[in-house]
Amino acid sequence: KNGVLDRSYSGMVKNAYGVWYFKNGKLDKNYTGMYIYNGQWIYVNAGKYDTTYTGVAKNAYGYWYMKKGVLDRTYNGKVVYGGKTYTVTNGKVVM
Repeated sequence: KNGVLDRSYSGMVKNAYGVWYFKNGKLDKNYTGMYIYNGQWIYVNAGKYDTTYTGVAKNAYGYWYMKKGVLDRTYNGKVVYGGKTYTVTNGKVVM
């Protein structure tokens, strides 16, 4: 309504400056982590969808390999996280 978010809205919002995470109708720059947006897991850094991030991120289902800000379920190989090397199978980090 007139470009104003409902105070109860939590989720991603796209504007001319990017895609942002909102919580209770306000931009949440404290949020960093994974979030489902348009049917795929993306990486949010300080409240903004980070399309440059490649590395490991965590959600309620475990640790995952992110490539350019999106969960890459096709990746199989090794990844270094927290100073240790882990195996990644279908995008999931095996701890």
